[in-house]
Amino acid sequence: MRRLACSHRYFMAALLRLVLLPVLLPSGSALSYSFFDSMKQGTILHHLCPRSAGMSGVSSINIEDPACIFLNPSELADIGGLCLALHFGPSEWEADVNHVGEYNQHTTDLMMSTATFAVAMELGKGFGLGLGVAKVSDFGFNGVNATYFDPDSTECFDLIEYLNASGGLWEIVGGASWRATGYMTLGVSAGVRVGGADYDYWWDLADTPSTDSLSKWTWEVAEPCLHLGAMVDVGLQTTVGACLASGGERYPSWGSVGVVRSFHVLSGGVLGVEFQGVNYDGSGIEENVRVFAEFPYPDIPDLRGVFSMSYTEAMYHARNTLGLSLCLCYRGERVGLDGAVGFGSRSRMPGAFRSTGDTFTFHSLDESHVFYSFGVTYNP
Repeated sequence: MRRLACSHRYFMAALLRLVLLPVLLPSGSALSYSFFDSMKQGTILHHLCPRSAGMSGVSSINIEDPACIFLNPSELADIGGLCLALHFGPSEWEADVNHVGEYNQHTTDLMMSTATFAVAMELGKGFGLGLGVAKVSDFGFNGVNATYFDPDSTECFDLIEYLNASGGLWEIVGGASWRATGYMTLGVSAGVRVGGADYDYWWDLADTPSTDSLSKWTWEVAEPCLHLGAMVDVGLQTTVGACLASGGERYPSWGSVGVVRSFHVLSGGVLGVEFQGVNYDGSGIEENVRVFAEFPYPDIPDLRGVFSMSYTEAMYHARNTLGLSLCLCYRGERVGLDGAVGFGSRSRMPGAFRSTGDTFTFHSLDESHVFYSFGVTYNP
């Protein structure tokens, strides 16, 4: 009992430092996305659980949580017993849009909150089932987009558009995972992706004294969704994971491949890397690279830490981003508590753009973001 009470005190102190960490670091706030994301396929919420958030949104490997049903369902077979998980977390973003001409905008907001509830259970050796509901994307945006009709003449903008949008998509899925061989586990989950968005929009030509157009509209969608996953033990304490998610009318398809290896020198800790590609509406692949490490605390057997770095390369979506994330995971006999925080920034990268013929027009963007993720797991 004394060790358990001590572990709880250590965990609560560490979690408090984790929550206060954004206040102590330079200004930064979470994946602020563009006018065009909101109009098209939204913003993927990769951090559906704190462990994934602590690995900068890793989806293919090392999740070890019922939320894997939305990421790599093959991990369901490794959870064991019955496990219930509830996760949530808000995101902040801060952006400065700097047009070459006469307009500048500073925006900060709290949006893109995640919410996940999932259940996983073991039915026989090497066979697992799962069920869950989670918010998987966000269409929120509150800001402007400016367009130059002539890319060679950027003294002032020609058209300004204002958009205040809200909404998102949710997935309701069920899945199964089984060990096909002694070294390979396969998984699948399927269900429905539902949601909608509301838009308040106006645009104005710069050479007119009043607003030229003002409109509001909404949309709703309900479509099937599918997740496929596989885990392969390749020996040498190394595991390879891969997963694929289907896209739809308002959601991009994506796939991930990850590798993780455990090291005795880290007291059972692991090092890993993941590569992910996201296909946005056929207009280009967003490439994500995430490197992560997980390590136990020697004096607190029930507490583990996760740290990661990530880089996103997306020429067509103007969001080249460098990120850092941290997660603390406490696993008691029945209850687990997780907390994660992540940071990212891009500076002076091209911002939202619009094509005119075969040309593109740009404005510069200073941006930073912070996302949080908290969770509780329970093993009855």
